[in-house]
Amino acid sequence: MEGLLVIIIAISYSILRHYMLGHDREGLWGTGKKIEIWGKVLLLLAALPIAFSIIYHEGRESQTIKWFWFFLITAVFGFQAVIEWKFLKGYKNYIVSLIMILIGTAFIGIWLSV
Repeated sequence: MEGLLVIIIAISYSILRHYMLGHDREGLWGTGKKIEIWGKVLLLLAALPIAFSIIYHEGRESQTIKWFWFFLITAVFGFQAVIEWKFLKGYKNYIVSLIMILIGTAFIGIWLSV
């Protein structure tokens, strides 16, 4: 199920960026790019031991790992939205990240109810 989550998020993100931003896409650069990279590395370094601990103690199909994915998606795309909002003034890239929070959490909400 985690693989399907990753595939849905990757495809949704690409489609949303293409249709919502079109040629108006702007990438981060300078300080914003450095903060984005370091922030994502820190999120990854914090998330890996937590995920391994949950899987080791409770298994891959536990409710706890589903909640972990819920908070991880919210944290990653929330961080991305804040960075894009702060460093890309005049662009609406952050809206795609906010919509991705909704898509990801909706998918996990459905997954949690199964």
